[in-house]
Amino acid sequence: MNNYEEFKGNSKLYKFYSNFNIDIDGTYDSYKKCNITTGTSNGKKCPTVKEITQKWKDEFDKITADGNNIVERCYYLVLWVYDRIKGCDKNNYCISWYYGLLEKFWDESKCCDKAVVKDKDKDIHICKSKYIKTFNLDVLKNKRDLYDFLEYYDHIKDISPQIYKQNNEEYCKYIRYILNLYRNLEEEYKERELPHIYEEELSLFRNKFSKDNELSSIKSKCNINDSIIESKRSFDTTRSFAGNQKNGVPRHTILPEYGSYNPRTSTDIKAVLSELSSKIYKELENAVGHNDYKSNHCDSLGNQIKTICEKTARNLKVLSTNNETKKESYRDRCTYLNFWIYDEISKLYKNEDKNLTDITDVAKLIDANININMDLIKDDFKKNNDKLKQQTTITDQRAKSTNSTSPKTPAKFVKHYELSKHEPCYFNYNCTFSGCREMKHLFEYFKNYDKIKGKFDCVKAKNDKYFKYFKYISFLYNKHKENCCSWGATVCSDYFLECDEYYDPNKLVSAIESH
Repeated sequence: MNNYEEFKGNSKLYKFYSNFNIDIDGTYDSYKKCNITTGTSNGKKCPTVKEITQKWKDEFDKITADGNNIVERCYYLVLWVYDRIKGCDKNNYCISWYYGLLEKFWDESKCCDKAVVKDKDKDIHICKSKYIKTFNLDVLKNKRDLYDFLEYYDHIKDISPQIYKQNNEEYCKYIRYILNLYRNLEEEYKERELPHIYEEELSLFRNKFSKDNELSSIKSKCNINDSIIESKRSFDTTRSFAGNQKNGVPRHTILPEYGSYNPRTSTDIKAVLSELSSKIYKELENAVGHNDYKSNHCDSLGNQIKTICEKTARNLKVLSTNNETKKESYRDRCTYLNFWIYDEISKLYKNEDKNLTDITDVAKLIDANININMDLIKDDFKKNNDKLKQQTTITDQRAKSTNSTSPKTPAKFVKHYELSKHEPCYFNYNCTFSGCREMKHLFEYFKNYDKIKGKFDCVKAKNDKYFKYFKYISFLYNKHKENCCSWGATVCSDYFLECDEYYDPNKLVSAIESH
């Protein structure tokens, strides 16, 4: 937009960015280009994690020296890190690198308002407030887009009619995009009980437009309908209604009408579901042995969640070499592990249908999962780094023992993927118990489609347990297909694996029901 530079000059967020000057290269690209044998990149010494986060802290302390708006500025820093994470382009090593830097900075900065908790009769200091960790780059983009608009809104609201008219198409296109984004996230919040991942931005948005006349100006200029107002009113009504309910009564996501094909009541469907991928889940379920990998990130969790955490740590360590999962692709190995984690959690909360991350113990488990992955990356990095250093030492010794006039072997620059071959697997499903269950069952359906179809007994027809299973899956397939396949290819690649009509369960169901 023509006025965008003027807006940036007045934006508190952009002023923070411009003042947050970091004169050392703490980017992931710089980190991975470092020559491990010398610790340099392009002739310059590679900064350590401590040096990078100390520089962040020094700059942040300068900006917040007046002691004002600390919480707001902490959020600015988180957005600053999110912007760098968006540049990782789904590289989990890169994302983990930035979250590791942010975590170290956060725990040592003014942003960490520490609280004292008892752990095994010891005082442990923890941060009461934390930032959102997510590996979904779309979430980071949505959070930033909403926040930018909240700052930009005051600027465009006061633009003179003449300037507005000149840029009407640009302004209105941008405004419609933001209002639609807000409406969609608010609707998702109501229908699927979206977790707190957008709560900061949605709350700011609601407060900003708490009065109906606040949007009247731009609504009239851009010919925007009242759907955004209705969405907000609907949210307020829902929240008011929920507040009048008795405590402990959960709101349930609307489910398909399964009838007699409900997987929770049909023994035949349960039997088929238990067959699918049973060897993989059994392997993941095995008890943790004395010599198996263990992580101290599980120590502070409650007994039942702690057991899941300990098995998760072991499974993360051996996921690529596990007898069953090693046959699968990296993506599918991780998906199996995540759905196993979900299944174990669901056994502890049988009558719940809230969002998983709204449960404190589950949120702690997810945080432990992230930290375990980061530890495994670091451990593998150190092991491979030590091995490379040993090789370099041997090469140097050989060079010294030979004629000094002999040509020297050129230094080897090591690629970052040679240093850590651990494949991280993060539990990042933001869904209710019923939503996760649907995704798990669809994933298993696609993975086992040909095998299940081959077991179908045409003589038994509708009485066959596999027909009942296909009938159940058809409900899920119909519910998810439109959202997952609306662009001609699956956009739900972690569970709705194929949009090809070959996998459509309705074909088999219709063929049987027509006879």
